This record gives sequence, C-alpha cells and structure tokens, in this order.
Amino acid sequence: MRSVRGCITTRGRVAPTLNPLSLFFLMPCCVRVELVIRAITRDFFIIVEKVKNHVMAVSVFFVGVRVMAVLPSSPFVAGGCLDRDALFVGREGELDTLVSKMNARQAISVNIIGASGIGKSSLLKRFYMTWAERVKEPARYLVIYASLEAAQTRSEASLYKFVIAKLRQHSKCQSHPKFLEKLAQYPADRESFSKLIQLIKQELDLLVVLCLDDFDVLLDNRKTFDNDFYDSFRYLTTSGYLMLITASKQSYEKYKQRYGWTSNFLILNIRWY
Repeated sequence: MRSVRGCITTRGRVAPTLNPLSLFFLMPCCVRVELVIRAITRDFFIIVEKVKNHVMAVSVFFVGVRVMAVLPSSPFVAGGCLDRDALFVGREGELDTLVSKMNARQAISVNIIGASGIGKSSLLKRFYMTWAERVKEPARYLVIYASLEAAQTRSEASLYKFVIAKLRQHSKCQSHPKFLEKLAQYPADRESFSKLIQLIKQELDLLVVLCLDDFDVLLDNRKTFDNDFYDSFRYLTTSGYLMLITASKQSYEKYKQRYGWTSNFLILNIRWY
C-alpha cells in the first residue's frame, strides 16, 4: 500500500483517502462493536505520531486487530514503543501478571512473546516505568531496562559490560560508594558477571531484575550466546539472584528445539496478541 497525491493505491486500484472517522464507519459491524467495547473497557489506545512532512498518521490498536488510517502524502507509519503515560491505556491484566511474578516468594522470570509491532516493547517499557508503584516492596529490587538491539550487544563481553555500566549508574548502587569500588573491579566475563549478581543480593540484599527488550538479539546469535550462556542465567534465576523480564518474537523453547540446546532455561512465556 502506498500514498499518491491524496489517494491510497492498493493492487493498482485508486481509492479516495480516508480520514479515521470515515474508516471507522467502513469497518465491518462486528469490528466496530469490538472497538466500542474496548473503548468502554479502556482496553485500547490511540497513537498519534507526526512524521517529518507534518502529516499525521493515526493507529488504532485493539485486541487482535490493527487499523491504519493514512492521510495524504504519508507512508505507512507503524506505532513504536510507547514511553508516555498518555499514550498507554489498558493492559492492566498483563501488567498485573508481571507484578505477581515479581512479588512471588521466589521471583519467576517471564518472556513476553509476540509478532513485531504488536506492543511487546510498549508493555515492557510501561512495566519498567511503573513497577515501583505496583510491587509490594520496591526497596527489595534493583530494576534495569535495556533494548538489546539499541545497545548493540553482539558479544557476551559487550552484554556484561553494558549491564555492569547500568548497575554502576543506578541510584541503589550509587548510594553505596564502597560497593561501587567493587563493581569497578569486575571484568566483563561470564564468571565475573555471575559473581557480581550474587554479590548484589548478598551485600545489598537486592534482587536484580533485568527488563530486556529485543531478546531475539541473543537468541538469534547462537554461536555467541550458546547453551552454556543460558545455563549460567538459569543458575542465577533459579537460585534467587536474578529475575528476567524479556520480550521476543519466539520462545526460548522454539530456539532450543531448533538449535539442539539442552539448557533448561526456566522462563514463563506470556503470548502477546
């Protein structure tokens, strides 16, 4: 689909440009009813994003359906990761699920699974922004968010280096100068990283929670992030030193079957629709 001088062409046919209201009335009746229900239950949100040529694109998202209304001279504009409260409405059930796993006696790691552009990143970012308001004892946790795609973590060393830098910048580590000195002594390798995560629990009594978006970056790079890598994370999570909340297109189990991995990397999968 592309836009040509105020018209949208689809398979060689030209149709008049539709504004969002006209598009709504052209939807099938069952879809309009679904949208109204979701509006009443606050289970939808509207993204309004201005593109460089000052033309607006409006994406209306609700369960199972994505409708895109494109105004003149605008290409298809997909909704990116939402990081403002005003743009994120609903999904309290999914957020409550993440909170319950974090509040558990021993935290349960979670992987949010879903297709590209469906809202995984927005959910993960929203949780990171509001977790302290939701969990029972926020003082118990040290939470870090990172997009692995943006961080360009293409090797184990770069991943550990990136996370350690985030830990050093965190206020809960900054408030312990002596511990910061210890942090500076840890090299960016697997064994040292594991010891560091354990040390945070033992000395600061904090559970490290890593909110990692684009976890596929690691899963797809099987030569670098191999079976032993996931075994090291499995030890940290099952021993109560670390919690992972990740977002990826496919589950770890899918990759495990594809690559013949043997590590029982225990993580609860939540499929996002």
